Amino acid sequence: MDASTRRVTRRMSPVSKAQGNGFAPDQAAGTTAARPQEKAKQQAVLVAVGAPGGLAAAVIVWITAFQIVSWTDFQTALVTAEAAALTGFFGALVGHFWRESSKEPVALAATATATFAATVALCNGFGWLTWTQDQITAVLGVFTAFLGVGAALFARNKVDAKMTPKKAPAKDGPTKLRIITHPRSPR
Repeated sequence: MDASTRRVTRRMSPVSKAQGNGFAPDQAAGTTAARPQEKAKQQAVLVAVGAPGGLAAAVIVWITAFQIVSWTDFQTALVTAEAAALTGFFGALVGHFWRESSKEPVALAATATATFAATVALCNGFGWLTWTQDQITAVLGVFTAFLGVGAALFARNKVDAKMTPKKAPAKDGPTKLRIITHPRSPR
């Protein structure tokens, strides 16, 4: 067998396998490594999106621990859930409308649903709403159904199976997987 037809089997570290499913990290899913400025910008956006969630949790713990507010444990949990839902929604908004990322209408709809549900629960838990359990269930059910169907229809109009990019093969050909056995194990 000559060198041009021989398949090359290469051993890869577990880290590079996990990062790119057997491909080199910069070749995963057909992408190329981003320039350092782009990576720095992506990391800054991730920090900017994630930081408010950590800050909100710290503020909630602080104001509750020092009894600045007189919330029950249940109300503290509702405020924490609302902060988490709003942070997730904000992150989905940034991810959806950021020009260098793919559009994620389903993530946006899911976080909007979670934010709405957390807001209704928060308002009911603090007594700002005087709805019965049946009314809350009806409102959440209708809202979730409409938002879910709307997001699915919107996503369906944006997704085309013919446009989905194929994964790029590794430069040296496909990676063969081998079962690795311990030297002392019976073969």
